[in-house]
Amino acid sequence: NAVGAIIVHDGNTILYANDAAIGQYGAENAADLMGRDVSEIIDSDDLAEAQKNRQRVLVTGAKSFGEGHRCKRLDGTIFRGNASFSPIEWEGRQCVLEEIRDISERERADEALRESENTLRGFYNSLDLMMSIIEKLDDDVLHISDNDAAAVFFGSTTNAMQLRTARELRVPEENIDRLLARMVVAKQSGKPANYLNE
Repeated sequence: NAVGAIIVHDGNTILYANDAAIGQYGAENAADLMGRDVSEIIDSDDLAEAQKNRQRVLVTGAKSFGEGHRCKRLDGTIFRGNASFSPIEWEGRQCVLEEIRDISERERADEALRESENTLRGFYNSLDLMMSIIEKLDDDVLHISDNDAAAVFFGSTTNAMQLRTARELRVPEENIDRLLARMVVAKQSGKPANYLNE
């Protein structure tokens, strides 16, 4: 993995910042960060937790971690970051090396994915047509996800059907065989295959 933003401090004063930290915190150069109080680059809401992690490293020499901290750029804007805190000897002093990774983009992508999944789920369940996401096994079919119409047909619930096989759902053997054959055809042709559950 690429190295994230790294700073070294003595618990109070920033003594070193790499290029990634310069960019991440919106500094012009390392000198913009060096000499600052380390508390200036963490939002006040998360300052106490971050200080606890830093002191733990200085006192015990054990590595520590912080997730989802609200970090602060020099212009005052906030970003979310995961941090690791490691002991390091720097110019003869026991210090802390922090690696901070900006997770803002990942969180935005996760939120967009959740919204997309919710939209798809709403469409999936709004249809009267039975719909299922299934996986082909050797001689059976595994239900990964089913919509509400399918659950009503089977006299079950979507949660109860999840990760159940067709046999467990009491689908007739001939229907299972027909579905397996259709799935083979679809895979070989690369095209959808029609199937009617008789």
